[in-house]
Formats: sequence, C-alpha cells, structure tokens
Amino acid sequence: MGIKLYIAAAASVALAAMFFYKLMTHRRMFRNLPGPPHHWLFGHLPIMGKIAASLPPDANPQAYAHYIRKEYKLGEFFYLDLWPLTESQLVCCDPKIAAYITQVKNFDKGAMISKFMEPLVGKKSVVALNGAEWKMVRRVLNPGFATSALQQHIPNIVNDACIFAGILEEHARKGDVFPMEEHVARIIINIMCRVALDIDCKAQTEDHPLTAGIRMQADLQPVALLARYLPDPNPYRRWLRARNTKKINSLIVQIVQDRINKPEAVTPDGKKVKKHHFVDLALEAFNEQNGDGKVTGISPQFLEMMTSQIKSVIFAGHDSSANTVCYVFHELSRHPEILAKVRAEHDEILGTDINKASDIIKANPALLNKMDYTLAVIKETLRKWPPIAGSYRFGSKE
Repeated sequence: MGIKLYIAAAASVALAAMFFYKLMTHRRMFRNLPGPPHHWLFGHLPIMGKIAASLPPDANPQAYAHYIRKEYKLGEFFYLDLWPLTESQLVCCDPKIAAYITQVKNFDKGAMISKFMEPLVGKKSVVALNGAEWKMVRRVLNPGFATSALQQHIPNIVNDACIFAGILEEHARKGDVFPMEEHVARIIINIMCRVALDIDCKAQTEDHPLTAGIRMQADLQPVALLARYLPDPNPYRRWLRARNTKKINSLIVQIVQDRINKPEAVTPDGKKVKKHHFVDLALEAFNEQNGDGKVTGISPQFLEMMTSQIKSVIFAGHDSSANTVCYVFHELSRHPEILAKVRAEHDEILGTDINKASDIIKANPALLNKMDYTLAVIKETLRKWPPIAGSYRFGSKE
C-alpha cells in the first residue's frame, strides 16, 4: 500500500511539474509580444474574464477580442495567451491579412469551431470540415445555393413575409413591447425548412417538431464563459441535447429517405421536372459525384453527411439571417431619412399600393434585383453588425 501511494504521489508531482513547465513556456513565449497587459502566471486569462464580465452572458466569445482591442488600444493584430483554457491566439483585424488567411491560403478551421458547432449541426458540417472532405461536401451543396434555384422559392417567401407583416401590424395595433428576434427567427426558419426540405413548418403560427427541436437545441447551448471552452458541467443539459439531437436527426433522415424513394416527377410530355429544393439538388450532386446517377443504397456515412448539411443550412442560415433582419429594423428606426429613401425606392419599383406589392414581386421576382439602395442598406447593416464576428483558423509555419 505504501509503495502504491509513493508511486501515485511521484506521478502526481511529475505531472504537475510537466504542466507547470508547459505553462511557463507559454507565458514566456507571449510575454513581450503585441497584446494587452500580460500576467506572468495567468497570461491574458484575467483580461478575458474582465471583458466577458462586462458583456451580456450570451455574448459571442468572438466579440471578446474586439472589446479587448478597443479597451487597450491595440493594433491590427495582437496575441492572446489563453492556455490552458484554450489554444493561444493571434487575433488579426486587418481585412487583407484576414482574406489571405481565410481565402487565399484557406488555412484549416480551428478545433473550436467543431467543438461549438457539433451539438447544433453534427460532426460532418461544412462549416467545420477541412481539405478534401470540405471540397466534396461543398460541391454537393453548391447547386442548392445557385441563384436560379433560390429564385424559384421567392413566391413562397413572399407569402411568408405577408404573414410576418400581419404579425407586426397586430403588435403595432396593440402598442405592446415584444421580442423582435423570436418572430424574425420563426419566419426565417420556416423559409429555410421549405428551401432545404420542401416542407411548410408553419413556424410563424405553430410549433413544428423540427423547428421546435432546432430552436430548443440552440437554447440548450451553454453560455457561461468557461462552459464555452470546457466540457459542459451540466449532465442533465448534456442528456437533453443528446436526446433532442436524436429526435432532429430522425426527422431529417426520414425526409431524406422519402425523397430518395419518391418517384421522379415528370411533365405531361414526359420530361423531368426541374428540382430546386436543397435536399433534391444535394442528392443529385452527390449521385453525379459518385458517377452512378442514382442512390441504390443509403450508407450511415451518407445519411450523417446529409443530416449535418441540412441542419447547417437551417440552423446557421436562420440564426445569422434573423440577427441581420433585426439590426436592419434597428438601424432604420434610428435613421428615418434612410427609411424614407428605402420606401421611395420600393414605391418607384413596386408602385405605391402596398396591397399589390406582394403580387407584383411574385409575378416578376427579378424586380428585387433593381433595389440597389435597399441592398446597400442590408450590406451596411452587415458591415456594422456582422452576425459572425470572425473565423478560427489553425496557424501555419509558412
């Protein structure tokens, strides 16, 4: 017994010494590099905690670097020594360097992206893949994002927008205060489900199992600072996430299987009906990529890949778009002169009768391409309030 205790104690001391050596190596490496004030033992962890405490608890950790830069008047790039909480980082704020990292060289995405996104969209999501696997999945996704495919959905999107406008009018009539994000998220998720899966979830007025599951999964994400970097300490929440993931996956897998087994639609003269829903276009692209033209069997790997991409389209798409729409309303409310110009452009292109605007757009969706000022307002909103604050990439010895 005494020998075992001695061995255990010796091993503990050795591990502690190795940890402390690695810790001090990290601290020495970053001590004199550009960045905020550096603590000899804790590095930049105290500063990260200070900034996190000054922001809402659900603030995106990617925004921390912006406020650290602002607080300490840092330059276009600086270092953050955050080990052992997470990997130490070089924060780049220069657009040209950022474009070189993410577009020209396209360095591999960091593990933090996969860790955060996996509970939401799965292990095989395009947002976290790298290399050949990313290229393969991207080729499968591209047809669904083509302009010709997206334009086919405009009439249904206009119908959803009319329901959304009616909901806002009802709130205006009552003069109440309400959370804008909830209503915007519901219309966007309804649009995304129709575009991706060809299903009308009626999410603006009802709770469809799929849309309710996706929203619940987002709500189950931990928001505390440490919980974003370390394993979730709440076992009940982990169990809820796992159970909810299984439900969402089962619903999507059933839809994919139904689409595979569904007979090809043809016109009266025998021609194939052109498909424009994401799930169908992705299946066609996958078939062409594999050279057989038809799925003869569904492998678990294929279903996992498809499920992850569909969840990525629905979740990531509705979340970022909902945030942007909210900020567009916010900015227009603060700048009535800009709102007046947007309305003037709409009157010029669609006419002054609001009740006829939806039918005009559905009859001629190309009119939306003429709304240059409205597009500029959206782009400026994205510049001021980007829904994604940055991208984590692995460094390169180059």
